[in-house]
Amino acid sequence: MKQSNMSFVVNENAVICNIIGQDIKARIYTRKNPEKREKYKAQRIINASPIINRFMKKYPYLFKNSKLVKKDGSNFCEALVPAFSFCKGDELKQRITNILKYEFDLSDDYLFIIDDFVNDFEMLSQDKRLREIIKETTEYKNSIEAIWKSNEEVVTSHIYDILGYVPEKKGKVKVFIMYPNVNTHRMYPLSKTNTALFFSKKGEKNPNKIISYLAHQLVHQPMFPYKNSMTQKQREEFHGFIKFMADKEIYSFLTEKSYLEIVTEHEIAEVMGNIYPYWLGYKYRNADKKGLNSTLLIAQDIARDEAYYNSLPSNSRKKKMASTYNFNMIAPEKVSMFFYGKRWMKPYEFAKIDFTDKRKVYKD
Repeated sequence: MKQSNMSFVVNENAVICNIIGQDIKARIYTRKNPEKREKYKAQRIINASPIINRFMKKYPYLFKNSKLVKKDGSNFCEALVPAFSFCKGDELKQRITNILKYEFDLSDDYLFIIDDFVNDFEMLSQDKRLREIIKETTEYKNSIEAIWKSNEEVVTSHIYDILGYVPEKKGKVKVFIMYPNVNTHRMYPLSKTNTALFFSKKGEKNPNKIISYLAHQLVHQPMFPYKNSMTQKQREEFHGFIKFMADKEIYSFLTEKSYLEIVTEHEIAEVMGNIYPYWLGYKYRNADKKGLNSTLLIAQDIARDEAYYNSLPSNSRKKKMASTYNFNMIAPEKVSMFFYGKRWMKPYEFAKIDFTDKRKVYKD
């Protein structure tokens, strides 16, 4: 097997910083809900260790600062996770100083404590309860890594088969595994093609969903990053295309189940509904080379997804999101015809399609 483009690591300080950030968010979220707060304590989202509570109390200039901790729970610790992942010593202190000063507009009056803050923070990992959490996170990392490595070759091969070529640009992804008592899914660019992913999925037992989430990161920034010239709308549509090609297609490929079974990160229902018929046409545009009928294949995928849609409870969030797909309006033969002569269409050319124009893919 070729060398993997995806590596997996556990960084102790990054894990602890993420835990603190989630603790702050959970405390604010459960301020008026004591029952929920007790549940979060039991899950070690709040009070993962008494040493964290003592640490936060020692630095009220930071943890009680409205610039650093917002009313919605978002906080500076989330922004510090990459710094703790890549920096140490004086470089780390300077990086944190810059983040707080330039990203959070913290005045110099507060920055004198950064040295002590970092020194004390780096001692947290010696705490017994946090050592247990690091051990559990490492075990979780090992399981995620094993799942990915046993499927990476077939996943990448399937994506290349749909593309019709192997992209020249193939960057690398470094996956920093977080403690899985909460969902963490944040991408951090390292260069034009290389990225870091901070990742954990609370309670996710389905390995095929894990593989699909990771496939998205393998494809997006390393192979098909956003173009600088793209508008916000174009970025959303291109992201939707990546979601279909990676998350949804890989999940369906591995399980033979509906695209709708997996809900992707920050999914925009209207965008996904607009792209869906065009995506199916793109996916099967080379079917005839294999002696297959693209119209029939498109119709089969629509029938699969519509059947799942009809099985959903009428008031469910998932059904409401999928209502934008308008399965009964799609004309498979028109979708297939739209891609006639577009055999070698590449993703950036696909992104130029006007997905809001339904005349080309809907019934008359």
